[in-house]
Amino acid sequence: MKIIFRNLIIYTGLMITCFSSCKKYVGGDTNINPNQSSTPTLNTLLPVVIESTTENHFRVAFITAMFSQQLAAYTSGALNEDQNRDVRIESAFQGIYQNSLTNLDAMVKLGQQQNAPYYIGIGKILQAVNLGLATDTWGDIPYTDAFQGAANLYPKYDSQESIYKTMQTLLDDGITQLSAVPGTLKPSTDDLIYGGVAANWVKAAYVLKARYAMHLTKKGATNAANLALTYLAKGFASNAEDLQLIYNDKNLNPWNRNVAVAAAGAVFKVSPTQRLIDLMSGNGYYPGLVDPRLPIIMDGKGATTFIGIVNGSGGSSNVNLTANTYYAKSTSPVPIVTYA
Repeated sequence: MKIIFRNLIIYTGLMITCFSSCKKYVGGDTNINPNQSSTPTLNTLLPVVIESTTENHFRVAFITAMFSQQLAAYTSGALNEDQNRDVRIESAFQGIYQNSLTNLDAMVKLGQQQNAPYYIGIGKILQAVNLGLATDTWGDIPYTDAFQGAANLYPKYDSQESIYKTMQTLLDDGITQLSAVPGTLKPSTDDLIYGGVAANWVKAAYVLKARYAMHLTKKGATNAANLALTYLAKGFASNAEDLQLIYNDKNLNPWNRNVAVAAAGAVFKVSPTQRLIDLMSGNGYYPGLVDPRLPIIMDGKGATTFIGIVNGSGGSSNVNLTANTYYAKSTSPVPIVTYA
């Protein structure tokens, strides 16, 4: 072990010497990419946080769908996805905090510096969405002490109750900002969802307020329902206003590239469960009540009777999430919140 450690020090010293010599010979700007900005801008941050937020919905859903027994892992698969390993949940936590909330914090602060209320408003709405994903998954989460970098590597955890209040405040702030005079800096094509139409973001914020109000029905069902109805009256009028990111053939839907493409290559990860089929087919829990979405969200490859995997025990299955299914097509949207 000492020999390995000593050799590592020697090799490291040699590498530093080589890199130092290279820098002196070639020039000090060798490692600077002239095509990449070192300073983020509002119009480069916005598409990043929109995409990462929708990606986070996949990361959370992929795991929680196995807990709720909508999906199950192939026991013959290489990864055994339904083993509840911390690293799988960590993927979603990293996506929410590192890829989304940290960049959203930077975008909101930059928007405040540059007097760009529309960017601030969208940022606050997406902050609420990501906090909602996080607290609904883990309960108490870091927020008020977070995003300080090296200044605070161990932020305190805020209670779920306080996070829910923060989410509603963020949505209110977002609505206010998006209802203000836009200023000279405002989103357009960098807004991958609404193309810079502030009114649609305001409607989305109200629908999200209704969603989060309904999450608290056990803390007062009547009040939660009344609040939700009030918010929904200011929300979407049709599915044309849905808050969702639509993908394309170059930027693939995450269910497609992570599940359907793998299945097409005979690398099977997860599949719809028998429990889900029983809920939708009219042959199980609700006899005679058939959900017409069944053959749209899973591919039975022509079978008249769908057979799913049983959670925890595997077994044969004739259905899968393929590129022919609604949510796993390459160009399918990832919905955040929708009219129906």
